[in-house]
Amino acid sequence: MSDLMGKIGALLMKAESTDSEHERDALMSKAQELATIASIDLEVARNKQKDKHKREQVTSKHITLFEWGDRSRTKPFFVQLMTCIGHANDVRFTIAHNSMYVNAYGFPSDIEVTEALYNSLSVQMVDAAERYLKTKEYRNDTIQYETYSYWGPQYEEKPMDGRTARRSFYTAFRSEVTSRLMQARKDAADSVEVTDDDGSVTSGALVLASKSEEVDNYYRENNNARGTYRGSGYESRGRGTQNAGRTAGSRANLGSRGSIGTVSGAIS
Repeated sequence: MSDLMGKIGALLMKAESTDSEHERDALMSKAQELATIASIDLEVARNKQKDKHKREQVTSKHITLFEWGDRSRTKPFFVQLMTCIGHANDVRFTIAHNSMYVNAYGFPSDIEVTEALYNSLSVQMVDAAERYLKTKEYRNDTIQYETYSYWGPQYEEKPMDGRTARRSFYTAFRSEVTSRLMQARKDAADSVEVTDDDGSVTSGALVLASKSEEVDNYYRENNNARGTYRGSGYESRGRGTQNAGRTAGSRANLGSRGSIGTVSGAIS
């Protein structure tokens, strides 16, 4: 796994040194593709291991996202970012009711990749939002909110404030990054074919589906979640702020030098 993270790190370093957005996007997507292909290879090797006890096993890991005592109201947006990254890497989660931590369920290598990507993308999301908010452009935006009356739901508009702009930005950033990760995963799976010992060919997508099913089974049998995570609930979204968030997400590096090979750090 250290070799994989080293290769991903090399891609990210190259991406961070280029001024071309297209080249950077290609390199960052390649990082997720590389992780997916490695995951397929590991699953094939694991299935060929005759001694089941020596195979890499699905496990769980407690991951702290925020320091205790943190009173910020945007924690659910970071939880959503983590879970979306995990979804692209076959990791499932149970989530603390206060969004302070998650429990990740998956293969150790997939959890490591998920943490590395989250460590980078969460910081990029905050930095991009801060830069956008300092421009004050959101003041030219409006939000639509819903009220109820005797005649049913009514929609009204009001000026965008900074708090709502941040949340709207985070939502759009996460949505764009999720799309990029899932596309990179699909591209990688489509590019791989596995030849079995009997000469039959299995697609990379089927290998991933089998692995995902095993993770799902483990998750159902071992998670102790109670209730349903409601996240941030409904958030009003301004068109301009959403566009800014999506643009930032499209330019985000899918990782960073500092995140590779390190453990997850809480956001203060």
